[in-house]
Amino acid sequence: MEREGWLALRKQAHAFWAQAKADHATAVTLLDAGIYYASVFFSQQAAEKALKVAIISKQHKNPRSHHLIQMANSLDAPIDVMNAAAELNADFLASRNPDV
Repeated sequence: MEREGWLALRKQAHAFWAQAKADHATAVTLLDAGIYYASVFFSQQAAEKALKVAIISKQHKNPRSHHLIQMANSLDAPIDVMNAAAELNADFLASRNPDV
């Protein structure tokens, strides 16, 4: 990969990481406030951005996916990460329905 392309990816990874940390803090605040559906949304966003950082770092490409399980699988993530991705993915999808 050319140097300029890698530097652009690293800059993007830093931005994703900063936003992942902010999304995590927001998720915790919402959880403490009892606003569970929004906490799940920001938890999923934090996990997605953190996985994107890992993919950029390991594979030198920017993933276009939003699916936690697929991203974790592409990293050959440990089973506990895969299980967490599956659980959060299901909760995220369920939280989008106001009846849940």
